Amino acid sequence: MVNKKIEKVWVEKSFAKKVAPNAKEFIKKIQGEKFKVVWRRAKLIIFDVSNGLYLLVHLKMTGQLVYRPVKGKLIFGGHPIGKLKELPSKHTRVVFSFKDKTTLYFNDVRKFGFLKLVDDDGLAAEIEKYGLEPLDKEFTFKHFNYLLELRPGAKIKQFLLDQKLISGLGNIYADESLFASEIGPLRRVHSLKSFEKETLFQEIKKILRKAIKLKGTSVSDYVNSEGGTGQFQNHLKVYGQSGKLCKKCKKAKITKIKLGGRSSSYCPVCQK
Repeated sequence: MVNKKIEKVWVEKSFAKKVAPNAKEFIKKIQGEKFKVVWRRAKLIIFDVSNGLYLLVHLKMTGQLVYRPVKGKLIFGGHPIGKLKELPSKHTRVVFSFKDKTTLYFNDVRKFGFLKLVDDDGLAAEIEKYGLEPLDKEFTFKHFNYLLELRPGAKIKQFLLDQKLISGLGNIYADESLFASEIGPLRRVHSLKSFEKETLFQEIKKILRKAIKLKGTSVSDYVNSEGGTGQFQNHLKVYGQSGKLCKKCKKAKITKIKLGGRSSSYCPVCQK
């Protein structure tokens, strides 16, 4: 869809509040323009618009992007919703119709996602909300240590999920990284020994690289941008394993608790 003229934009009425600055202005500023580049920051998908603005798209829990060419297979990613042959569907919230008769659909069952049109300052403000990603070159052990020193009293699991500190590290990979490092999710940051910090730093990178190689984790309905399911769910040690015998120590069952409104799974024997 890059460099294709956007002939028409449609926004469903019930989703109008999730489009910024407002549906009328959104449509006016995008119609007749082109998407020059598509990139990403953490879980935010960013479209550079030909008029100098930026379209920010967040899929949240049930969002999905579907591109329909004139001929050939649909290209989709995010969370599969129903039968994709029926487009637009009852879950279609925004439609971009291109001049060459191809179409981009934004579908969202629960309407948690959003589309926001911003200028340079708006983009900068949005990106400032996110810390470095674990696989960024600048994310060194020195930087990781610096972040840990900023939140000495925080519980380590909540620290890892704070997107202002580290972006893109979700619940699944935080649980798996802590298990691989033998660190309990309730541990306070200040209690971590030097070797534990080093181990955790290395395991985060290692697990993310493996997950990316295996195209992500499809524990429910996630698919990647090629429409395929990931395979990392076959390598999960604690996430989604609650009540099962730990694969490592084979002594304790994986425990699941609530921590900061999110679930945390860990082995009470392996992780201290």
